[in-house]
Amino acid sequence: MNTQVITPSDVKNNLVSLEQIVFEVTTSCNFRCMYCIYSGIYKGIQKLSNDYLTFENAKCVIDYLSILWKKHNRLNTRPIFIGFYGGEPLLNFSFITQVVEYIEATWKWNVVFSMTTNAYLLDKYMDYL
Repeated sequence: MNTQVITPSDVKNNLVSLEQIVFEVTTSCNFRCMYCIYSGIYKGIQKLSNDYLTFENAKCVIDYLSILWKKHNRLNTRPIFIGFYGGEPLLNFSFITQVVEYIEATWKWNVVFSMTTNAYLLDKYMDYL
């Protein structure tokens, strides 16, 4: 078996060229679908719970990356993809709006937002989305 030592420099270089960030917005869901990866039928996979990612935690990641990218003169040639994932991310909608508004106010990079959702709550938030 070949193993490779990963250095702090490797980690930093990967973060500098990062193209996608996915926030697990919540581990809660408004459904309990049998086929869902979090249904409990798959071994070694977490089950749904009621955990919610806080904006403060996400802000730490956003700010760290912003400082790192500015320091390394990251170019705005390709978009950075920000994904919201869950459970059902729309159950933590205030988190999503805070992250979007913060990134739009502070980042100079081109950002594309996406979300994985069961779509049940889309009508409630369609005007914002």
